[in-house]
Amino acid sequence: MRLASKIILRLFHENRLKLTARDYVYVLKRCGPDDVCFVDPPYLGAKVSTYTDNTLNHAKMIEMLIRAKFRWVLSEYDHPIYDPLTQLFGKPVKIRVHKSMGNHGSRAIECL
Repeated sequence: MRLASKIILRLFHENRLKLTARDYVYVLKRCGPDDVCFVDPPYLGAKVSTYTDNTLNHAKMIEMLIRAKFRWVLSEYDHPIYDPLTQLFGKPVKIRVHKSMGNHGSRAIECL
């Protein structure tokens, strides 16, 4: 674990990467052509106990991504609200993953 942490810290330092807990609107409005954002919002319709999907406006986020002047990757479950992104950028890559720690053995399909 220590080695992995050292490698990650080195990658962040060498590549000037940033992690932030700021509001997504604040961050996305400041991104430019040289930026790449990994967007991993609360999944729409997900039933989890640690957060809810109503902590952000998914439609507003989609509009921001459509107009983005930066490169981005969105991680979500398949949902019709994302059809405008699919129509513009093509079908998402679908990946079968293990669900969160509370759902041992359960799997989900994530879309990127």
